[in-house]
Amino acid sequence: MSIDKIISKIKMLQKKYTYITFLFLDDCTSTNITHFRELIGALSRLDEKIAWTTVGIRADLISKLSDEDIRLLWESGCRALDIGIESGSNRILQYINKGETKEIMLLANKKLAKYLIIIKYTFIIGYPTETREEINETIDFYLKLSNENPHSYPMIFVYTPIVGTQLYNDALMNKFKQPQTIQDWIDMDYKNWLYKYPSWIPNNEKRKLEVISISSLFCNKNAKYKLTTKLAKLIFTFYHPVAKFRFRYKFFGLPVESYLSKIFFK
Repeated sequence: MSIDKIISKIKMLQKKYTYITFLFLDDCTSTNITHFRELIGALSRLDEKIAWTTVGIRADLISKLSDEDIRLLWESGCRALDIGIESGSNRILQYINKGETKEIMLLANKKLAKYLIIIKYTFIIGYPTETREEINETIDFYLKLSNENPHSYPMIFVYTPIVGTQLYNDALMNKFKQPQTIQDWIDMDYKNWLYKYPSWIPNNEKRKLEVISISSLFCNKNAKYKLTTKLAKLIFTFYHPVAKFRFRYKFFGLPVESYLSKIFFK
């Protein structure tokens, strides 16, 4: 979409509905760095300023932006970004064809840390062929990004096999028993598949992966801003120290959270 068309739509929505906050739902807002620079420049020149975020942007683009570009990003109204990191293991990053390195991600993190832009980093664990040591590398990288950018909050999710991808074929080759009926496919979601279908992940490791995922959502204090109810904020306050302890010592045994989540989110 051309820059003129984007700005025209924003101005129309400002005038008709008095909107001041915008979310770009493009999976990858910034595949073209020239287009992106033109976009943030145009947004920064709006007479009626906006706040905006996007659901998809890559660290390698951020790493290529100059200090002036990052300043313009802030002035354009950018107040939050979602960046997929996927893994803290170099082997896994190559295995999934991420096309980025940890060094590039760290550089982008350092550039963004200069402004109060809330950064959500997302990780995945439980890939086919992934080792315990590589999961620990992801946990270490999670902590490093958090420590080097006080405005970030990483989250870790458990891998779900997606039909049509190369990783799905790898999952089939690594003991994954795919659904056989329509109802089985309906149940094949990120919350249920791990326990319903045999895979490369040993049964005694499944709850540990879930505990890593759950505690990652509470380990960083910045994640609290996403909570909207008093109960959720209260739970965060009490569980935050536990989550920090788990990540600091990589202790994910006694998976109480796994069982509690099944009760609360049944």
